Amino acid sequence: MHLEARSYQTWGVNVLGNFLETKPGHPLYLAPTATGKTICIALFLIRYFEQHPTHKALVLTHDIQIIGQNVDKLKKWWPEAPVSIYSAGLKIKDHSAQIVNAGIASIIKIDPVGVDLVIVDECHLVSDKDTTMYHKFFKKTLHHNPNCRWIGFSATGWRQKLGCLTNGGVFTDIAVDMTKMDLFNWFFENGYLSYLRPQPTDITLSVHGLRTTAGDYNLKDQQAKYNVDPITIKVCEEIIAKGQNRKHWLIFASGLEHAQSICRVLQYNFVRARSLSAESEDRHEVIADFESGKIRALVVFGLLTTGYDFDALDLIAVVRATKSAGLWVQMLGRGDRPLYAPGYDLLTKEGRLAAIAASGKPDCLVLDFAGNTKRLGPINDPVIPTGKKGVGEAIAPVRLCDKCNTYVHASLKVCPHCGNIFPISQKIKATSGTDVLVKTNNESELKEYIVDRVIYSLHMKEKKSMLVTYHCNLKAFREWVCFEHNGYPRHTAEKWWAKRSLTPVPKTVEEALSRLGELKTCSSIRVKYGEKYSKIDQYCLHEAA
Repeated sequence: MHLEARSYQTWGVNVLGNFLETKPGHPLYLAPTATGKTICIALFLIRYFEQHPTHKALVLTHDIQIIGQNVDKLKKWWPEAPVSIYSAGLKIKDHSAQIVNAGIASIIKIDPVGVDLVIVDECHLVSDKDTTMYHKFFKKTLHHNPNCRWIGFSATGWRQKLGCLTNGGVFTDIAVDMTKMDLFNWFFENGYLSYLRPQPTDITLSVHGLRTTAGDYNLKDQQAKYNVDPITIKVCEEIIAKGQNRKHWLIFASGLEHAQSICRVLQYNFVRARSLSAESEDRHEVIADFESGKIRALVVFGLLTTGYDFDALDLIAVVRATKSAGLWVQMLGRGDRPLYAPGYDLLTKEGRLAAIAASGKPDCLVLDFAGNTKRLGPINDPVIPTGKKGVGEAIAPVRLCDKCNTYVHASLKVCPHCGNIFPISQKIKATSGTDVLVKTNNESELKEYIVDRVIYSLHMKEKKSMLVTYHCNLKAFREWVCFEHNGYPRHTAEKWWAKRSLTPVPKTVEEALSRLGELKTCSSIRVKYGEKYSKIDQYCLHEAA
């Protein structure tokens, strides 16, 4: 069978490879769940060993299921790959091959002599504490080989108390980031991901009185508060009512007893359900029954938040509260994997979208009973923690469509689920946990303009920058993109380019001006007028012709 990588996978692997070849440090590769992270690990290993045929690599993770997935995928793309497994949980301890897939809890006991490359799958689990297994192993590998490189792969590039993973003492740079909102939306629009349909629920679990432990709501407090028969009955009744046309329900509970209670109520209402936790000995059999349709509802605690891939999952019910944007995005990510009906050309955008529409899973319904959506935002633009002390909670960028009762991103002009056209600006309450619409303030005014043409030119001051002029009838609006600056201006330039292209960010203004054909076109802009200045607040971008 001929295998062909998707264009964004090839691009990401090339960018990562170029980073390793031209820059020092230990980079991150960030991509949304269901976009083929495991394939990209395999593709990168193929590229790496073509250039370094005598090197040795480790692929580390925390879960035995992920170890098996990584090995299977690598052998699928590289049948003769020199790979082995070192995992106490899988009862295989072989670290003789050039590529060793291992659990961190097992490999930590081995002296990593001769290791040149370490890949960490689900690297958001790497803590910043230097007493943890990953940190200890990181130091051991560098002790034996100062040139050993570490690469982290994840769908979430941050931790709740840490902020960005580059603050954690292991990873130093973000080489590839496809989790930014515009890139994330590109996956939806091109049929690589299935839309999530988050809807408010009739019952909302209160977080009042819950203690915070390790940066998140205390689970024992949650279970004591939520595992009450009247609440559980109402939650289950709503899941049953709203999920009647959905075939596979994944329900996240706040504790083991809570999961068992939800399961009993569902079973009492003639729903085929089972509860699972990380300690369940028969979890593989139960998961297989869930995926085959023998079980309709799977109620889990401490399980399946990461690394679980099931295309047909079409309902997620979250009956636990969290402050963790990373955990929230990971839970939601279980549902954005597309289900393609057979008989369509999946190499084209039109074929993929048609296959999704005909599959029986046009989207994945999200029933959030704990207010996480309003607190943490949508999967494509969550409230990312900064890791800084004293910084208050941010406003989640969501709005509620008044036609289809679905939470969508606050910046959208049209609801992607029902086609409802939103007004350009609305007033909001600037407090966390409200139904956020479009950010404005009382001293500013928003106006939208149709763009006739965009002119790009070289601007010379202390340092060179690219001047972008948007001509809108008789008006012109300018912005400066600073590719050759350092710090925040360069970071802003990288974000500007990433919104408009999936190609690598130019290093110079001249390079940017020579690659304008790679940019999306702009049809309109929204300008924010303040007391002292005006600023372009939003762009309507389209794929380049």
